[in-house]
Amino acid sequence: MRPKFLAAIIIVILAILAILFWQQRARNRTPISESNGSASVTSETSGSRGSTNEIPATISYVTNKLNDREKANEIRQAIESRNQPINVYAKVVDQDDQPLSGAKVKGTVRQTKVIVPAPWGAADHLIPVEKDTDSAGRFEVHDANGVSFAVESVQKDGYEAEPFTKTYAASVGSLERPLIFKMWKTNIHEKLITGDKKFEIVPDGRAYFINLSDGTISESNKGDLKVWIKRPEKIAYGEKYDCSCGMAAVNGGLLAEEN
Repeated sequence: MRPKFLAAIIIVILAILAILFWQQRARNRTPISESNGSASVTSETSGSRGSTNEIPATISYVTNKLNDREKANEIRQAIESRNQPINVYAKVVDQDDQPLSGAKVKGTVRQTKVIVPAPWGAADHLIPVEKDTDSAGRFEVHDANGVSFAVESVQKDGYEAEPFTKTYAASVGSLERPLIFKMWKTNIHEKLITGDKKFEIVPDGRAYFINLSDGTISESNKGDLKVWIKRPEKIAYGEKYDCSCGMAAVNGGLLAEEN
């Protein structure tokens, strides 16, 4: 076979293959562009990021977040509204009710804070307070907000504080009637008197005075303890009746001791 004839046959075969390949490609394109074009576009539109179908969901998400934030703010405001301006008016005096200047008072203001915007996120924050009494024995606390005010200690050289209540409300005392803290000189302690004494008392409400030093009792208005008992004149065994009694320290005070 001649080379020219063979080359012509190869060219014809390649041409036929090219035509078949082109027709097959065109056949595969036609359904996508003509028949399914709208479906393809719809599918791409509905499935693309940021499409119109996702807008309502996004708005709902943002709205829920805003509502949660508003609720959190309401909870925070409700909790922190318990903090009130601290207004404490107090006075430190000695055993003779004379003002003590230069006494050092240490305390704390308990303040409620919200750590996270939820009820379980509330916690107490303690603000330390230190004050020195003035020449009139007074001190005041006003520069804080909180739930309560607590006194940790009252100190002055040569004195010791009488037991006092530790915790008070946010506002306590006034200029006219301040909260009183009493202190006693450490060098005037009396010798402890012990013993077992029995006294007869007429239970008609009259006052008796007991002298602890010599162990006597009288109605002379002189002594260390003032006592009285009152009950009905005639009582029958087994019957209930009203009875009252009292005891007070003369020129002093009584301290209850817990066992």
